[in-house]
Amino acid sequence: MEKASMRVLLVGIGSPDARHLQKQLKEIGCAISGIVCVSRQRVALDRLGHEEFDIVLLNLSARSTLEPDIVKSLRRKWPYIPIVGLIGSGDDPGTKALQNSLWEGLVESRSDPQAILRAIRYAIRQKWYEDALRDSEERFRLACETSRSMVYDIDAKSGRAILVQGLPLLLGYGPEEELQSREWWFAQIHEDDIREVRRMLQEAKKRGQDYHLQYRVRHRDGSYLFVEDAGRYIEDAKRQKIRAVGSVVDVTQRRQADEALRRSEQRYHDLAEQLERRVEQRTADLVKRSRQLHALAAQLTQAEEHERKRLAQAIHDNLQQLLVGAKFCTETLAGGIPENARLEILRQLNHFLNDAIASSRSLAFELSPPLLHNAGLARSLHWLARHMETKHGLRVEVNADDQANPADEDLGSLLFQAVRELLFNVVKHAQVRTVELEMSRFDTDFVRITVADAGVGFDPGQLREDSQQGFGLNSIRGRLDLVGGKLEINSAPGSGSRITLTAPLGKLEAREGSLKGAVRSAVEPSRSRGELLRAGRKKQAFGQDKTSLKSK
Repeated sequence: MEKASMRVLLVGIGSPDARHLQKQLKEIGCAISGIVCVSRQRVALDRLGHEEFDIVLLNLSARSTLEPDIVKSLRRKWPYIPIVGLIGSGDDPGTKALQNSLWEGLVESRSDPQAILRAIRYAIRQKWYEDALRDSEERFRLACETSRSMVYDIDAKSGRAILVQGLPLLLGYGPEEELQSREWWFAQIHEDDIREVRRMLQEAKKRGQDYHLQYRVRHRDGSYLFVEDAGRYIEDAKRQKIRAVGSVVDVTQRRQADEALRRSEQRYHDLAEQLERRVEQRTADLVKRSRQLHALAAQLTQAEEHERKRLAQAIHDNLQQLLVGAKFCTETLAGGIPENARLEILRQLNHFLNDAIASSRSLAFELSPPLLHNAGLARSLHWLARHMETKHGLRVEVNADDQANPADEDLGSLLFQAVRELLFNVVKHAQVRTVELEMSRFDTDFVRITVADAGVGFDPGQLREDSQQGFGLNSIRGRLDLVGGKLEINSAPGSGSRITLTAPLGKLEAREGSLKGAVRSAVEPSRSRGELLRAGRKKQAFGQDKTSLKSK
């Protein structure tokens, strides 16, 4: 703390006395690099403004050359320079006033050098302590400002503020508007929080515990900050609570960050739950779709077998008989028969072949009418209506919009077969001779087909998967569900039936495992069935060629 050598400013001391003092101090080991003597206060202030000194020795006995406020002037302008007052033994009351302002650094001018040196060292040490305290307070103030906090020391009995640091920055008040009392602070606390704050402080004071509170306090601009108040009550020797010391920290941004984090975590939790529900729903849909595909596969297998039996029966009862008749005719012609009989047999042979061609053409139309691929679903439904009336005596009143034809050929085939299945059900179960068939565009992107009859009706809830009628309807429903369509049944016993098919108008996806593949599986259950279709078309073309050749 004490320098190796010092520069001293002597005020009110003559040069001979100054040299004598310097000699005495050197003899006892005090290194002085220089002493400047001035007699007037104005000169002393001027020298301090231009030169650097380590200490000022002020002769308080020289009242004729010193003004009464010299000590105040020195301390105001140079608060960091220590001052030692030299006094005499019989100084008057005026000198006593100067002494009172320098109570921490006084020594008699006639004292031995050791006493003067002790006074100098004491003054320098005292000033160093003051500087260190001032630096510490400045660091403390800066810490409060940068941390947006306030430190307080409150008298526990009166509520008077003993020390408050950081209030202006925390709540926006000026330096002159420091906290005066505990009640003033309580008045700034939010009305919804003050009751709980008082209760917790009283409980901490009663139990002698530290307290840790969070509440809202009003800023000078009227807004509210969230603060964290932590402190304790200090006891005296009699264990009486005499002071409350603590700190108040602005935690508004932290609370906002915590709230933002909480909302983010909540959103993440909600999204996770939503995703989990979607995964569960998607899994359930996949399981349902898998079951539907399994059921549809079984239904298609049965339908294929049923179709094979129907085709075999049709071939055996009609086409095969015609071919057998034609074979008998050719065998007869191979033998020796009269000319007039030969012409009759040729007429019979031609009749058998024409009927066989017509039968094969009818089978081909039933399986996959070329009109469906060439002219669209609407015109194919008109053909189906004529076919049902011709074959089964069922009159079908058709109202089909050409603008409602599906763009996808496989989907058109699926709807055609579904309508044919529904008309067969009317023939077998409805006990009517007339049915209405309507096809129209629905909701811009869908086609809707309705088959309505005034027959005996049925209870849709009583359909069973293994019943003949239920098998057909459930099979249609499963196929439509695969392409994003649906089947709706409106029927009741004695009230007729109204069955509506809905399907998309656009093209289906054409990738492996897609809806288009499922539709093709529904339309063409097996390779053998496709071969029958192709064979029927070839027979039809062959018959047309034969007819044209014959006409030539």
